[in-house]
Amino acid sequence: MDTSAVFYALNEELTTRRVKREFFICGGAALIALKILKRATQDVDVLKPVIDPTLKAAAEAVATTLQLKEGWLNNGPALLANELPPGWELRCIVVFQGSCLKVRAIGRKDLIYSKLYAAADRMDDVDDLISLEPSEIELEEARIWVLERDASEIWPRVVTECITEVKRKLANAK
Repeated sequence: MDTSAVFYALNEELTTRRVKREFFICGGAALIALKILKRATQDVDVLKPVIDPTLKAAAEAVATTLQLKEGWLNNGPALLANELPPGWELRCIVVFQGSCLKVRAIGRKDLIYSKLYAAADRMDDVDDLISLEPSEIELEEARIWVLERDASEIWPRVVTECITEVKRKLANAK
């Protein structure tokens, strides 16, 4: 999915409906919209606000037009909005500004934190984290934050193994 084209189409649909919306995104779509990644994504993860019926209907119309999967615009990671370090909204970057749609992506720090959190849970996100090229300091700060997200006995080991893999891949990329 080309996020620019999708946001443009959603802006046009909202214009037709004479409504304005603004939302905050994370995940792969944020990395693509920030031009950190060039890969495709199947969805746009909205942290906030909750997708209302009007925005959902507009997204469904765009899905039909652009042949996107149902639920391409979703609140899947909405709970993350309450977990990210304070001030995350202030660190967001506008990635699309239309006449009726404004889209903000979470900033670098929050992308590193959230991608490490996701990667520790499922290794699919390791490459996304590597694309951010986090420094040792950034990884350590993210590690501390991620460890606080889960109290399970094995979580520290899982997080450590994930960081080890990230560091290995970063070293091999140089």
